[in-house]
Formats: sequence, C-alpha cells, structure tokens
Amino acid sequence: MRALVVILCFALGLLSSPFGWAQYAESEIQGQIESVDIPANTVMVNGLNYRVAIDAHVEIGGTFGAFTLLQSGMKVRIVYHRISSTEREAIEVETLPDGSVIEGT
Repeated sequence: MRALVVILCFALGLLSSPFGWAQYAESEIQGQIESVDIPANTVMVNGLNYRVAIDAHVEIGGTFGAFTLLQSGMKVRIVYHRISSTEREAIEVETLPDGSVIEGT
C-alpha cells in the first residue's frame, strides 16, 4: 500500500509544474493574421510568430475550424503560452467578427 502511495505521488508530481503546462502563464492578444505557415504550424500576428498547438481549439466564424483554414487578413484572438522570449504556443485561435475593432489599435 505504501508503495502505491509513493508511486501515485510521483506520478502526480510529473503532471504538475515544472513538467506540465502549469509553469506557463496564459496570455491573450488580438490582431490581424499577417501570414500562415502551414508546414511549420505557425501564424504571424502583430509581428510575432505563434506556433499553433496540435490540439489547439480553433474557431472560425463561431464554429469549429482547422488551423489550415486560417488565412492572412483574418482578425483573431489568440490565447497562448509564452514558452520563452522567442517561443509562443497558441492554445486557442478564434476569428473575430467582420468590423471588429482590435483592442490596442
């Protein structure tokens, strides 16, 4: 029984920081897609590249979408994890309605 408790504690420790997403704070931006690189799974918004996670929630026009349907010129809201000063991973990408005013512009 004691061995089972030790194993469970170890396993739970692996699922939390620093090995899991808990160590990366979520941030959010809004902007217009400048470019989409499908082979690299990245989008450029506001001059910064965001790698779109394989399991990212992508919503286009209010319904489920796919990363490959994103296009330059679309206004989006991105929720992402900042992995390092140069690496950002998008976990949510949502297109904004036509005529939306992007915050901060």
